[in-house]
Amino acid sequence: MTGQENETPVERFATGFLRTEVYRSVAEFHWSRRPGVLRAAALGAPGDPVRAALRTVTGGLPPVLPEVRGEERRYRVPARTTAAALLLHPVATTRTEALVRGLTEAGRTLARMHALTVPGPLPRTGPPGPARLDAWLGTGHGPGAAPRLYGSLRDVLGPGRWEAVRGWCADLTGGASGDVLLHGAPGLGSVVLDGRTGAGALLTGEEVSRGPAGFDLGWILGEFTEFGLLREHFGVGSDPDRLAAVRQALLDGYGPLPDARTVRRASVLRVFTHAHDFAAYMGWDDQLLFYGRQVAQLVDAESAAPAV
Repeated sequence: MTGQENETPVERFATGFLRTEVYRSVAEFHWSRRPGVLRAAALGAPGDPVRAALRTVTGGLPPVLPEVRGEERRYRVPARTTAAALLLHPVATTRTEALVRGLTEAGRTLARMHALTVPGPLPRTGPPGPARLDAWLGTGHGPGAAPRLYGSLRDVLGPGRWEAVRGWCADLTGGASGDVLLHGAPGLGSVVLDGRTGAGALLTGEEVSRGPAGFDLGWILGEFTEFGLLREHFGVGSDPDRLAAVRQALLDGYGPLPDARTVRRASVLRVFTHAHDFAAYMGWDDQLLFYGRQVAQLVDAESAAPAV
C-alpha cells in the first residue's frame, strides 16, 4: 500500500534538503515529505510521550503529527497552501484576513506547546537549524554552493560577527539554555492554510526538540524579517502593511514575549540559515551576497541591543 490510492497530486516542490508532494483526497490533503538528495540526515519524528502531549494541543491551527512510512513523513491536513505562498504572492483582501486569523492561531498553538508538561524526558538536543548552521560556520564544508558562500561571507561578516553567531548557535544547540518542548523549526512554510477561511494546521514533528521558548517565536519572526528585506530591496512579496499585520497577528496570538534576547537572536539565525540552505541545497545565486550584507547589519543591531 502506498497510501496514495484515490488521491490526486496537486503540488510538487523540492530542494536538495526536502522533497514535498501534496495530494488531494476526498475530504482532505495529504502532505508527503521526504529527505532531499543532498540531505545527510533522515527526517525526525517525535516519540510516543511527545506525540501524546502534542495531541492535547487543540484550537484553530492544531499541530498535525506525521505518519512515519520509512523515510516519508505524511501529514493529513485541510489545505494545500502555506502561509509563505500566500504572503509571497499578491492575493485578495479576504486572504489577508485569513492569514491574520491563521497566524493568530499559529501563535496560540506555539504558546500552548511551550506550556506542555511531557510525561518522561524531553528530546535531548536543541533545535537542529542552529546546529546545522554552526557546523558549516566551523568548517565551511557542505553540499552545493555552501563552500563558496562560506568564502564570500567570511570577509563580509569579519571574525567578530562570525564568532558572535557561533556563540548564539552554541547557546541553543545543546538545549541547555531552556527546557520547554519546541516545535524546532516553525515557519511560514509549515503553516498550512486555506486562503479563504484561515483554517489549517501546523506541520509538526520532524524537528521537535527542547530549548528556550523564545527560539520558536524568533525562528518564525526571522522569516518576516527576510520577507521585509525582499520587499524593500527587490520589490517582491507582500506590501509592508500587510506583512506587518500578519506578523503582529502571530505576536498577538502568542501573548507575552518570552526572553526577548533569544527571540531576536533566533530571528537573525533564521535569516543566516536560510542563506546557507539556499546555497547548499539549491545552488549559487548572486543575491546571496545581498544576504551577507543584511546578516552583518542584523548581527550588529543585536550586538548593540540591551539584554532585556
